[in-house]
Amino acid sequence: MISIIIPIYNSEETLCRCLDGIIDQTFTDWECLLVDDGSRDNSLAICQEYARKDVRFKVFHKENGGVSSARNLGLDKATGDFVAFCDSDDSVTQKWLEDFDVLSNKDIVIQGYKFKKADQLAYTTKDFFESSEETLSRKELLERLLELDNFGYLWSRCFRRSLIDKYSLRFNTEYVVREDEDFILHFMTHVNSFKTVPTNNYLYNEPDYFSKYTKNYKSECLCTYDVIAQCVLLGFNVQTDKLKNEIEKLSNNLIKGFLTFKLSYSFVKNIKKKMNSINLRLD
Repeated sequence: MISIIIPIYNSEETLCRCLDGIIDQTFTDWECLLVDDGSRDNSLAICQEYARKDVRFKVFHKENGGVSSARNLGLDKATGDFVAFCDSDDSVTQKWLEDFDVLSNKDIVIQGYKFKKADQLAYTTKDFFESSEETLSRKELLERLLELDNFGYLWSRCFRRSLIDKYSLRFNTEYVVREDEDFILHFMTHVNSFKTVPTNNYLYNEPDYFSKYTKNYKSECLCTYDVIAQCVLLGFNVQTDKLKNEIEKLSNNLIKGFLTFKLSYSFVKNIKKKMNSINLRLD
C-alpha cells in the first residue's frame, strides 16, 4: 500500500480538485492522510466530507505549525509500505501512483512532472530521462536530477517507508524553505536501489508567494549547510556547480545576515566551524 500525505492549510479553493485526482487513481491500494494544519477556512470540513465518502481518506487536525510539522504527523500515522507526497494546491493525473511501480520493490522511484507558474495558463512538461533501474550510480543519478531540475521535489518521488522509519527521518521544522530537498538528500544517503520512469503525472502549480517571500537568514543558512553536508556525504565533488553554488549562497547569506544584524557573530562562527568539519572553507 502507498500512504499519500497531504498537508493542508486554508486550501478550500483547490482542495477538491486535488482530492478528486487521488480518488481517480488507477492504482487503488492507497491511504490518503489529510493533515489539516489549523486551517481557518472550510478545508477541514472538505476533508471530513471526503473521508465520509471514502474510508481510504484519514483526517488529522492539528494546531498550525507549518508544512514540515504537518508532513511529520503524516509520517507518524502512515501505515503503507511506501510514502508519496502531494500538495493541496496541486493535482495529479490518473496514473500518478501506478507509474511509481511499487511492485518493482525499489527504495525510491522517481518520475517527471508538469508545472505552471502563477501567471501562466498552460503547463510546462519536465520529462524525466529514459526508464532505468540502477544503470547510474547514486551520485550520477543525483547529478542527472540536478540537470533536469528534479533534485528536491517530494511529489515526483515514492519512498520506501521502512527506510524512513529505520533512520527516523523527518522534516526539519526549523527550515522555512527547501525542507523537501533536505529530506530527500537525507533519505538518499540510505538508498540501495532506485528506479526512474519517463512519465510526468504530477501537475505542480507554483504559488505566487515565492515572489513575496521574506528571507529568514538563520533558516536559509542552516538548511544550505545541511544540503552541502549531505551532498558531500553522497560523493559530490567540491568543484561541481551544485556545491560551488551552495557554498557561495551560504557565504553571501552569512555576510548579508550579519551586516543586517539578523545573524550574530557566534552563529556565523559556528557555521564556519561546521564547514571546516566537512573539509570545506568559507571565505
